[in-house]
Amino acid sequence: EDAGIDDNNICLPDTRREIIKGITDWVKHKNDNTPRTYILCGEAGTGKSSIAHTVGKELQELQFLVAFFAFNRSLLESRTPSNALRTVAYSLGVGDHHFADGLLQAFEDPSLSGSTSIQRQWEKLIVGPAQRVDPAKQVVIIFDALDE
Repeated sequence: EDAGIDDNNICLPDTRREIIKGITDWVKHKNDNTPRTYILCGEAGTGKSSIAHTVGKELQELQFLVAFFAFNRSLLESRTPSNALRTVAYSLGVGDHHFADGLLQAFEDPSLSGSTSIQRQWEKLIVGPAQRVDPAKQVVIIFDALDE
């Protein structure tokens, strides 16, 4: 319920175009000096989630490898960093068979258990498999509602 871009939550046509274009341009035109993290801040109810869903959908349409995870305060069990990472890894694996191969290899590692540190999970489930993805295909991970 937390994972995936929701077409029902995207911005209405021709709305929020300036901020959406700014974010998609940031992703499309990154270089070594571009910050690797984009944080969209704003008051509750200002459309941040809709912007996140819209950007994710547009980047998928541009053939970026996109994973999306929205935290939800009503689903306590899903709000763990470990669950978020595993869901993102699964989503990226579904989107790219090279990533999926790396992910399968990571799960063969017996040291990767539920008690493994988040840093190690990040390295094994995201960074390692992402290195197998075609370098021309950019990986984008969107986390929504981190404050939930």
